[in-house]
Amino acid sequence: KAEAFGCHVIPHEPSVMYVGGVVYDGAYMEYNGGSTKSAGSDDLFVANIGTEDGSLEWMQQIGSSGKENMARNNGVFADMEGDCILYGDTTGELYRSRSSSEATPPTSDIFVVKLARDDGSFSDTLESKRQTGHFIGIGFG
Repeated sequence: KAEAFGCHVIPHEPSVMYVGGVVYDGAYMEYNGGSTKSAGSDDLFVANIGTEDGSLEWMQQIGSSGKENMARNNGVFADMEGDCILYGDTTGELYRSRSSSEATPPTSDIFVVKLARDDGSFSDTLESKRQTGHFIGIGFG
């Protein structure tokens, strides 16, 4: 099961639209002969869709062993260069390691991730996230 919670058309290029939402319970998305990969539990997805013909340019699924939620108000949008910005919260190790004391009850962190407009690429390791700043996290305990 998946639900879309956000949509953003790039103002200076209205032929490009980002759609984002949640993929539940370890599921994955299939598209154009390919598929995304689940990180476990609830993950986020974002897709770059052409508004003129509905063509899918790319799709990414982003998650951790915890649950990710997309912000319900403007959780997906484009920056001035047209790159996709996605934000929400996570109970997993999306951008940092967690201690066992954070497991019960689960604590949430806020995150912001930037995906490249051309191919949806983003940095997906903790160390590269720290070095490049593609993920920004704010921890709450």
